[in-house]
This record gives sequence, structure tokens and C-alpha cells, in this order.
Amino acid sequence: SFMDHIVHSLDSDSAVADTAENIPSRALSSSRRRDLSRRSKPLPDGKKKKVGVNPWGQPIRGVKSYSTIVGTLTRNHIPINYKKFTKVLDEFIHIVKIEHKLTFNLRHAANFSILRHINNTWKRYKSRLNKKYIKGKDPANVKATPPLFVPKEVWVEFVDMCNSDAFQAQSKKNTENRNKVKAPCTTGRTSMAVVHHNLAVERNVPDEDVGRADVFIKAHSKPDKTYQCPEIIEKL
Repeated sequence: SFMDHIVHSLDSDSAVADTAENIPSRALSSSRRRDLSRRSKPLPDGKKKKVGVNPWGQPIRGVKSYSTIVGTLTRNHIPINYKKFTKVLDEFIHIVKIEHKLTFNLRHAANFSILRHINNTWKRYKSRLNKKYIKGKDPANVKATPPLFVPKEVWVEFVDMCNSDAFQAQSKKNTENRNKVKAPCTTGRTSMAVVHHNLAVERNVPDEDVGRADVFIKAHSKPDKTYQCPEIIEKL
């Protein structure tokens, strides 16, 4: 499960020093095929960017820069030819976390939140590649021209995976499930933790004083502040 993967990663982290020199050689050999100029760069004099977190260790301040670096590192170091995030080798995840910590002070950030952010970024990246390059196109032509920063052998496997019967069936099911949602979230890529914190700031109260129902209403309201599905809101 995702939570088991988080616990395993957390346990493994204790044996990995927080330095770039300790990046596993096997994993690094794969990433060398990509553009290493896109790696995160530490600030001068050993300084690190601060990331504000809520009482549960979820990032709520400095999130934009934090997310940008997570996206870059995830695209650089986590191969796309895994079907599930729980199958990704820990060494790839370690690289992302190690390089991330070179730039950001993540001392108070919860491990589950960091991993979930990496997971969500990775899934969005794979979805974007599928929609832009693979869906509805001839597989042979697609395989011949991998996108920038994606190794050829990884790309070929990913194209085959996206064109498999199992993937197509799951994709169809996911589309049907999305169409059944009466009140989709309107916050885009803004996390619920940030929505929660912003509500607390607006009301000038601690984060703990904002209820889950309030967060749900905020996250499912239209830009004009009207509710998408009033009958659902009334039941909260």
C-alpha cells in the first residue's frame, strides 16, 4: 500500500546521509542520461529555503517554489515506466528527497506529505506525456521520438504500458468515475492543506479551528463563491 511504502521509505532514510555524495550509483547512472543541469542547486553559504508547515507537517508557505523543485527532481529521477508509485525503487525516491533537502529546510515537513507530493507530481507528469504524445497516435511513430529528458528504453516501455489492454480499461473506468462526480474540486493544484491554511488566515484563527466541512465548501465553490452542488453543502 501507499502507506507501507511511506513507512519503508522513512525507515530506509535513516541509513542515507543528507548529501549528494551518497546518491546510489545504480540510480545515478540512469539519471545521467538526463539533463543534469535541471537538478536543484543549493543556495550560497549552505543556506536553505524555508517551507512553512501546518501542525500536521504539510507545506503551506513557500509552496510554489517547493512544488517547482519537486516537479523538476521527479521528472529527472523517477522513471515513468513503473505502473504504480509503490513499485518505484526506494533509491530513486531517495535521490529526489536528498536533492530536495539540499535546497529546502524540510526538518518539520512530514515524510508522508513529501512522498505524497512526489507521487502526485509523478502521476501528473505521466498523464501529461500520455495525453500529449501517445493517446490516439501510432505507437511505432511515438516510440521513435521520445520526449526530452526521457531515455529511449524507458519511453518504449511506457508507450507499451499506455497502450496495453489493462491500462486502457483502467483509463476508461477512471473517466467514467470522474464523470459521476457531482461537485469536482475547484482548487486546481492547490493542496487542501493550503486551502485549509488560507481559510484560517482569512478568519484570523489557528489552523486547528477550521473544520473539514469549511475546507470542503471552499474547495468545491465556484470563482463567484457560489456552490456547485447546494444540496450536498446543505448536508454538511
